[in-house]
Amino acid sequence: MTSAPSAAARSRLTFAGLVVAALAPALARAEPAPSAARSETPPSQSAKEARELFAQGQIHYSLGEYEQAIAQFRRAYELTSAPGLLFNIAQAHRLNGDCKQALAIYRHFVRMAPDSEYRPEAETQIAALVVRCEPAPAPLDSASADRKRPPPALDITAPLSSML
Repeated sequence: MTSAPSAAARSRLTFAGLVVAALAPALARAEPAPSAARSETPPSQSAKEARELFAQGQIHYSLGEYEQAIAQFRRAYELTSAPGLLFNIAQAHRLNGDCKQALAIYRHFVRMAPDSEYRPEAETQIAALVVRCEPAPAPLDSASADRKRPPPALDITAPLSSML
């Protein structure tokens, strides 16, 4: 009998699944159309570097070293603009406790990759982070509005004797 994976395990599995998804667009852009003389073109230097950065980031992420993971994933994203890396960056920010930054990057991921299979997970995280990061403004009832109003100004045009 197999038990359902925990939320943490699902996040790790989702994260690991993005290795190929995150870098595939960069590799597709980096490789020119195959010619008749050559069936395979080696990936560009930037694609190789992005894969290495991703691998280093994944190691840091696995060790709970989220700041280092974020730095590596960001550098890989700068080279490839692969939207999957945004999801990884958001995950690392969330786990590092940076709620607002995680929320902003999850939202950016959803905008950049609206058809991603990871969109539902990102939207789930967004919903949870909105509750934690963006508390609703307090309702403004008449009693609290009265407490917040400044006291009325003195009428300085009235004669001094009337104020004594």
